[in-house]
Amino acid sequence: MFKVLGDETRCRVFSLLLQGELNVGEIAKQLGISQSLVSHHLHDLRMVGLVKQRREGVRIYYSIEKSSLKVIIKALKEGADNI
Repeated sequence: MFKVLGDETRCRVFSLLLQGELNVGEIAKQLGISQSLVSHHLHDLRMVGLVKQRREGVRIYYSIEKSSLKVIIKALKEGADNI
């Protein structure tokens, strides 16, 4: 999970989704990158369970998988306890 977020673009996509649900076109426009590159990064984020999708007509909307936030917070707390 953290390896996937180690990529700057994926981290930027994830950060945008923390603000709310978006589709590929909206993400691409905000980041100034191609839709195909956004799709690639969303795929990686979905494969590790950080992002989920839902279809509305022909569009697919992406949002944060809330349970993944709990895992991230737990890992960060455990890491901080070991410092």
